[in-house]
Amino acid sequence: MMLEEHLGAQIKTGFILCGIKTKVYPIQLNEQIREETISCINRIIEDCDLSIVPDSDANEGKCSQCEFLNFCADRL
Repeated sequence: MMLEEHLGAQIKTGFILCGIKTKVYPIQLNEQIREETISCINRIIEDCDLSIVPDSDANEGKCSQCEFLNFCADRL
């Protein structure tokens, strides 16, 4: 969807890369996927505005290099 915005063209198929071996999952960018994605983005923005972060098994070893350390450092 970001590529669509950047190029000004509609993209019909996208790919999600996941896991250690980078498994590829093709997805069809239909209206349902677009609406769910926008809804998820809005929930993330709301959570950030409220400073809500998910529960975590955070510890210094895992967190020392985390890009979100500034958001959840109070848990350490």
